[in-house]
Amino acid sequence: VGGLLTLLAAADAVSGERERGTLETLLLTPVSRRHVLIGKLVAALSLWLAAYVITVPYVWFLGRGVGIVRDALVTGFVVGTLVACFLASLGLLISLFSNSNRVSLSVSLFLLLALFAPTQLPSGAQQGWAGDLLLRVNPITAGEHYVGKVVTNGHAWSEDVSWILAPACAAALFLVLVPLLGVRFLR
Repeated sequence: VGGLLTLLAAADAVSGERERGTLETLLLTPVSRRHVLIGKLVAALSLWLAAYVITVPYVWFLGRGVGIVRDALVTGFVVGTLVACFLASLGLLISLFSNSNRVSLSVSLFLLLALFAPTQLPSGAQQGWAGDLLLRVNPITAGEHYVGKVVTNGHAWSEDVSWILAPACAAALFLVLVPLLGVRFLR
């Protein structure tokens, strides 16, 4: 839910301002375009933080007495933050290049569904090198797999660290692309 909220807020950030007729006013403020985009990114990420804070009591209640609350909260926060950074940046880039808010939101939701699709594959389809590659390169499935290994299977945090590479690389790449492309194309 936090990723969905983050993606939708970011997808509305520029295209929504454009449709509401407030983008011109925002661009006339004495703030650089890079700072405008970073502010919109931080605003979208704040929804992820709010969603995470809301889940803390639920995780505590469900995990008390089992001894996995700390691992679930920490891995959920780390992986969730990486995925949220990726989704917020992706949504902001889509919003930046969309002329219509409807197009921006639709494309963002379609991509989110496409990213979640491999989580619904039967276990037989996830076997072999092709299935493993599909799961490892998708930031959503790789992050979910890592959290599952640490929390559900009780693995050490360092045991399956290769699964966290896709969310980390996707977050880093898209966080760099937002200010680079945004400064040039925010009009």
